[in-house]
Amino acid sequence: MPQKETIRNLTEIQLGYQFRSKPQGDEQGSVQLIQIKDILSDRSGLSHEDALRFNPERDPTKQLLQEGDVLFMGKGSAPFACAVSGLSGPTVAGGMFFILKPDTTRVLPDYLAWCLSRKETLRALTIASGTGVAMPVIRRSELEQFTIPLPPLDIQRKIGELQRLSREEKDLTNELTAQKETLMRAVCNKLASEL
Repeated sequence: MPQKETIRNLTEIQLGYQFRSKPQGDEQGSVQLIQIKDILSDRSGLSHEDALRFNPERDPTKQLLQEGDVLFMGKGSAPFACAVSGLSGPTVAGGMFFILKPDTTRVLPDYLAWCLSRKETLRALTIASGTGVAMPVIRRSELEQFTIPLPPLDIQRKIGELQRLSREEKDLTNELTAQKETLMRAVCNKLASEL
């Protein structure tokens, strides 16, 4: 049975970039901002091509995302985690996210994101943080103290790879379904036009 370790001992946790007021977009802005809308619909990663660009009010260096960071959204009824990849320039996550910077000699980003997104994990974190509020919030203290299984890195890598393959299969299935629907419409339209 793999050992367990707290999130605090496996990562450095930061809050996302905090704004004093609503961020003002600027197409020539020096930094990209990751918001909820920039998370893939299956919550497996970022889609930051359309991320808001802005010029920060203060130095964002401490909040700049790096490949391999993990974003954790602990607010709302559907919390989740996803690994950061494919960055193109200076990027920060909004203040609604926790940014986890994993010690990759002990825990891999894809494995960590998978662990934190499991239904069992999210249920336990939500219960530990308290219930009865209009918008559930997983507190930082509960996240830090939460323990996850820590198998060897090769097992973590395999779990991450299985998750990636599963996402690819879903994408291919969705694409195939869309192509079938297009073909069916074309055939039906052709048949209807021959009447």
